[in-house]
Amino acid sequence: MSILKSTTPLGEYGYDVIKMGFSLIPVKQNTKQPAIPNWTEFKANPKHITKWMSNGKANCDLGILTENNPVLDLDIHDEDLVVNLMEVLTERYGRGIRKIGQSPKLAIVYRT
Repeated sequence: MSILKSTTPLGEYGYDVIKMGFSLIPVKQNTKQPAIPNWTEFKANPKHITKWMSNGKANCDLGILTENNPVLDLDIHDEDLVVNLMEVLTERYGRGIRKIGQSPKLAIVYRT
């Protein structure tokens, strides 16, 4: 299998996200809109990412499906509180995948 390098989240992290057991889809850049039809029934594998990188979806962002991957959204502006919560959550549930929006607010995706 040929792994293509990319500067977009899909190409840069997609293979690793699948390896970690998360379900993902390509998402239109800077949106939350799926870039494929029937996305709710889709189960991506590394071959899909390779195909997407060569068929016009290389500029897509990466979307993680949350049906089996709960997301904890820390919509908190107090940085010290976020740091303390992260320590407790990491100790109890593991690191998860973290997405920082407007720091210190962040979302953590876990696997079930």
